[in-house]
Amino acid sequence: MSKKNKWENNAIWEKFIAPLVAWIKSLNMKEQTDEMLDMIENAEFQIKRGSRNASNRQNIVKSLKLEFGHLDFEGWTSVRIDKDLLKKMKKQAKDNRPVHIDFFNNTSVKPTYVKDDVRYQHTAESYADKQEEADLRSIKLMYRELESLDATFEVESNDAS
Repeated sequence: MSKKNKWENNAIWEKFIAPLVAWIKSLNMKEQTDEMLDMIENAEFQIKRGSRNASNRQNIVKSLKLEFGHLDFEGWTSVRIDKDLLKKMKKQAKDNRPVHIDFFNNTSVKPTYVKDDVRYQHTAESYADKQEEADLRSIKLMYRELESLDATFEVESNDAS
């Protein structure tokens, strides 16, 4: 079984290709060079291919970014996190480690994982390692979306209205 990647989500795929599709539609094809027409034809082919088969999208995205990345479409640039900020993020994730170990030691149902189709029970340390990795991913995601380590997402109310 293969691991699902974010490009298999249709909403993410559509959001990614939307600016490229709009840009292509805005072009006057009669004024384009043969080289540009070939680029556009290839892009349209790749978009159709990705729309038909979600498992191809990850490689298609890489290819399209290489070909059209210089156009700086919205959502296409990857924000690099500088070293100092990354250190702070890793420290935040590491600071959660004692809480994860405490949870593991005090839960009656021990977390498990699957490796080579065999289910194993985590140790406190292996569980804390996995949770630390997950925390770091969440911290990075939150930073990319909110552009701050101190910002937080809105909390949905549980009040019955």
